[in-house]
Amino acid sequence: MSVLVAGEADNFLDRVVRLASMAEFGRALDLGIKIYDYKGAMLHAKTLSIDGTLAAVGSINLDERSFGLNHEGSVVLYDSALARRHRPLP
Repeated sequence: MSVLVAGEADNFLDRVVRLASMAEFGRALDLGIKIYDYKGAMLHAKTLSIDGTLAAVGSINLDERSFGLNHEGSVVLYDSALARRHRPLP
């Protein structure tokens, strides 16, 4: 499994959120999840790739607010060819 996260934040609140997110990176890395930083402009999309089989792209944050209040969405692809193309490059 791999996750692409936003790189450097451009404002104070985004920096605080990034630091809070990074606090969980250790557990994810211990589980074998690869985490990649996006180095371009601000990245709002959330992407996920699992074992070259399943991929997801969307705006959902992994928190209660996004799941219950914000009505955000994602597209989940269960297609090996698309999932392999979608995965972040090292």
